[in-house]
Amino acid sequence: MSQPNDITKHRAPPRRFAAITSIARDARGAVVMEFGLCVAAFVALLLACAQVALIYFAQQNIQTSAEAVARKVMTGQVQSSTTSAAAFKQIACSTLPFFMNCTKLIVDARSASAFTSIDTSVPVITYDSKGNPTNTQFSTGSGGSIVILRLLYPWSVAAGPLGAKFSNQASGPRMLIGTMVFKSEQSQ
Repeated sequence: MSQPNDITKHRAPPRRFAAITSIARDARGAVVMEFGLCVAAFVALLLACAQVALIYFAQQNIQTSAEAVARKVMTGQVQSSTTSAAAFKQIACSTLPFFMNCTKLIVDARSASAFTSIDTSVPVITYDSKGNPTNTQFSTGSGGSIVILRLLYPWSVAAGPLGAKFSNQASGPRMLIGTMVFKSEQSQ
């Protein structure tokens, strides 16, 4: 038996495939091509992370404001001065950070005689034709009352990359809710 020589073993490809095979073997632009394929997904992931971070940051600010305002109700300062709903909203607005608009803030305070009778479900806010909430309440009760205080803020969110949806309202924003449930101090 005769052995094939080295020339027949490694035969050169036909000319029409020569350009394709030379491009396939050239690895100089591989990193650029791989980066080009991955950069869109990476940027989308970064944008989604930034949007989620902003939402959590704003949510924490609303919760902090609710805690600050709840102290005024819990200690009886609001009840003793017979503060109106509009005046209480101004007190709540003073606790908001600078990047939140006071006109968007919704205050909902409800009192009850027992913890079991407090409605802690997520509120569904309805609006009138002017965009004002119609089903919120302002009842801080008296000394010894159990109160659920909610500060609600519609936070504008952008459409997320890759179809991510950050809004939880039909109209587009994300409703941030700061909630405090407490028993106010007995009046002296």
